[in-house]
Amino acid sequence: MLRRLFKLSKTLHKYTGLLFFLYFILMGISGVILNHPQLVSKISVPTLLTPASHIITNGNRMAIRETIVDGNDIYLAGRSGVWHSSDNGLNFSRLDTGFPSASYEQDTYSLLLDKSHDRLFAGTRNGLYVYSFLSKQWQTIFFGAAGSEPVMDLLQIKDRLFLFTQRHCYSSKLDTEKFFFLMESLRFDVSNKPTSTRLLHFLLKVHDGSIFGLPGRLFIDSIGLSLIFLCATGVLAWFLPRYYKNKKKTYSKILAMKWVHDNHLHIGIYAVTFVGLIVLSGILIRPPFIKSIVKYNVPSWVLPFEHSGSWLPRIDKAAFDADTETLWVSTRQGLFSGHPDFFHPLQKQTIRVPRSGMGTSIFEVLPNQRLLIGSFNGVYVLSSDHSHFSPLKEENEMARKTFQATGAMIKDGSPTHIADYHHGLISLKGNTHLSVPAQMAATPMSLWHYLFEFHNGRIFRQWLGPYTWVLIPLGGILLLINLLTGLYDWLWRNKKNNVRLYKR
Repeated sequence: MLRRLFKLSKTLHKYTGLLFFLYFILMGISGVILNHPQLVSKISVPTLLTPASHIITNGNRMAIRETIVDGNDIYLAGRSGVWHSSDNGLNFSRLDTGFPSASYEQDTYSLLLDKSHDRLFAGTRNGLYVYSFLSKQWQTIFFGAAGSEPVMDLLQIKDRLFLFTQRHCYSSKLDTEKFFFLMESLRFDVSNKPTSTRLLHFLLKVHDGSIFGLPGRLFIDSIGLSLIFLCATGVLAWFLPRYYKNKKKTYSKILAMKWVHDNHLHIGIYAVTFVGLIVLSGILIRPPFIKSIVKYNVPSWVLPFEHSGSWLPRIDKAAFDADTETLWVSTRQGLFSGHPDFFHPLQKQTIRVPRSGMGTSIFEVLPNQRLLIGSFNGVYVLSSDHSHFSPLKEENEMARKTFQATGAMIKDGSPTHIADYHHGLISLKGNTHLSVPAQMAATPMSLWHYLFEFHNGRIFRQWLGPYTWVLIPLGGILLLINLLTGLYDWLWRNKKNNVRLYKR
């Protein structure tokens, strides 16, 4: 019985490895690169190599994250950079002189129009830029961040420019040409420090290794490289004996086969547990399993680097209500508000507006002290007393459905359009003459995003359609089978060798 089980295990290990080694090795390569986007931040994938399902259409796929309407001037910003229309949306031109040319670096999260000085600020994944309408070009502004820290939002509060990154806030005088940014003492009420965190968030941190900061990421990189090595040596261990079968064998050839075989076993037995944990976490954070874990929490102590020392939740967006002089900050742990002088910690609001795990994408102040809040879980209006919220509903039929919102256009204090991840720019008023620039479709996809879409399986949507979700769990299960059968085979052979030695 055990011998039959060994033969079955050996067969499964052999054919899952040979048939799917290319997929396994590409998952390892993409995983390592995704952990270090700076390695490929300058590289873009031509549109000819981009699947039709991932070509920008009508401003979808986060091509529109931020908009500004100023009379007949309209500004759009997102993954395709910054665009400007001077005729109320009939025609658009790209503001790209001096702006990053790589798709990854031109991804823009926020805009701020400074009319008094004829300039436009853009907060990007790569840092802060300012566009002069006189010189008609962009310039980089350094604000003291380490490396190229993404700028999540920009606010003008009185005569100062406030800049929000994922963890910090910087400010500088606005009435100047040479900016000098100071880090603000941004604090959050520690009495509301969470005692638990979402299981999904924990598994994401395990999957990329960031649960232990940079050392954790580097360790996961080593495991990814181990997977690549195991795939390559596994194929060579099968191929070389067959290639040399009818050829003259030399000592070097025999030595090469032995090196490949021995190192495949040695690396495999040490890496199998860690590779298995990464694969299992990857399966759980994708459909259909994600639905079964999204409601569960784990103690916050399981994320030692995130909840140690002073607590700083990850910032998504910020807004300023000039009527009440209240600063609002939307974080992954909820909404906070307070005075922008930062003398006191920002206080957490008890009301929980529905938001997706990807965070808040729309956060705007509306008249009468209301807030417009949007994410992949829909768009909502928070009441003036901040006691309740209601879904945004307008005349358009699409607005009655749940938006996967990436941005909003507001004119005269009222939302006129919502940018949806799948459908692009949608008018809430039923009719519009706004025309999203067709040139957006020619925007190349960054290599990092291309690998990200491959790693989560969505790059195959054009061919697999509604069955795309099957790819990741199926591929993960096949890899787990390969790992477990390889471990079983090693244990079986090791046991047999020990028995032979004992009999001698």
